[in-house]
Amino acid sequence: MFSLSIGVELLTPVFPQYFLLLASVANIAKQISLASYLATNTAICRSFAISDNLGEVSAKAQIQTVCFDNLGLLLAAILKILLKNNQSLQAGLPFDIYPIFSAVDLFGIYQGLKHVHLQTLTKDRLEIILNIWIESGYVPSPADVSKEEGIDFLWSKVEVSLLCFSSCV
Repeated sequence: MFSLSIGVELLTPVFPQYFLLLASVANIAKQISLASYLATNTAICRSFAISDNLGEVSAKAQIQTVCFDNLGLLLAAILKILLKNNQSLQAGLPFDIYPIFSAVDLFGIYQGLKHVHLQTLTKDRLEIILNIWIESGYVPSPADVSKEEGIDFLWSKVEVSLLCFSSCV
């Protein structure tokens, strides 16, 4: 949702007559995604924590974010300098680079979340556990359940294999 809101923000110069609408929708989406991040971040960090090192895990995650943000700024500055004589390329650059970097970012988030094995029991996880127990006669570990989970995308459940990510597993 955060990546999508940035894409909507990029559209504001293209549609100046809808600036207020687009900027408002983008800011609302950013706030919703921030609320979702804050609500789930602790559980995700806790899944990586071993004994009492939750602070270390959180700090490492924050350091990675800061490093990649700074690398992005460095890349933007370099491209600005390289394209200083070509205004049309400078104007179109965000529209060319945004989809690529968003896809890489979302793929990285997906790869990172593949390794999160939450200990909470939801309806979907309970169904997976019961199905495996009925079929195989054993109770799967949280890691096994995580491998079987799909992704809730918008309003429908999408199996991971349908997203062509199974070849990356």
